[in-house]
Amino acid sequence: MDSPRSYSRGKLIFLLVALLSVRILFQGRIIEKNTTAIIQDEMRSDMVEKKSSLSLASPMPLQNNETSSMNRTPINVSTNQSNFDKTLALLYPPGMWGGYANQRIRFTAFVRYAISNGITQLLLPSIYFSTKFENEVFYPIPMEEVFDVDHWNSFQGDLPILVQSLQNDEKSDCWTNSQHEHPSADDLQATIERFAPALNKEPKSGVQYVPSKMLLEVANRSNFVTPLVNLSVAITTGLATLARPGKIGLHPDDLKCSNPLVYGGGGGAGILWNDFVSKIRTNEADHMPLMKSISQALRPAQKWQEIAQQCLQNQHQSTNSHLPPIPYFALHMRVELDMWHHKCGRDMEKNLTKIFS
Repeated sequence: MDSPRSYSRGKLIFLLVALLSVRILFQGRIIEKNTTAIIQDEMRSDMVEKKSSLSLASPMPLQNNETSSMNRTPINVSTNQSNFDKTLALLYPPGMWGGYANQRIRFTAFVRYAISNGITQLLLPSIYFSTKFENEVFYPIPMEEVFDVDHWNSFQGDLPILVQSLQNDEKSDCWTNSQHEHPSADDLQATIERFAPALNKEPKSGVQYVPSKMLLEVANRSNFVTPLVNLSVAITTGLATLARPGKIGLHPDDLKCSNPLVYGGGGGAGILWNDFVSKIRTNEADHMPLMKSISQALRPAQKWQEIAQQCLQNQHQSTNSHLPPIPYFALHMRVELDMWHHKCGRDMEKNLTKIFS
């Protein structure tokens, strides 16, 4: 096997292209506004075209042997039958925040909470991941924009399934499948004042806030946890922006929701982060099957798979067109400029030559 020092310039470029694609797909980065608009427009038009084809309202059958539960290590599921037919919603805002790895950590804790309480369904429209642009604001990203929902649901039996709507929503105390009435200006202003420590009323100096097509679509969906509709609308329509998620400080018990059950939120790093640190990280061996299943189930949405493959094909054609495609892997080395200035990157190696040597 070649030593790391023997990497050719072509292979190095090839690896960096793969890294760049991963960075674009999953973590959000500082990019030019025009490029952002193009990507978001493509994402939204693709979602509108394919939305009717998503099979989310009922459990999905297993699709192939690779994802069959017979080929995976069983996960210890709670025997709490009282919650067996319950659906769990994510407390948004704040939803999932941080970098991609930190959002994965929070999502893992969210899934663990469902399993440990015998909850078999997760309410998809309530689950928002996030991304950040140069104004340091967290923008909500619907889970189905990033991940392959049908693939996740093929893990039924090991993981809770994602459902598009709440059964018997007329009996819900915290959700409606239909569109909410738009809050009044006075109600929105009162909400903004209440949660002012978590919000920026105005963007940072010199940075223009431009609601993306996808963000406007999120606002128009109006599928939010009912007690938080005003805050959700204020954020998604640009009346305020979410800058400090941990300052929202709402606890699930504050909402008093029973259908769906709601989890997440909290002050500081949040309940989900604290759950991961205190209940998963301290007992990783017992949670390894869960983390493995989540890693296998969180496959990029089809659109992102196609873009990543196209990047790899283009690189292969431009550098090694006379050779067959070679196996590859992506190593995220965190040498982006934004990480250089982030507190977590102060002690990280920034020199690629040293990393590869």
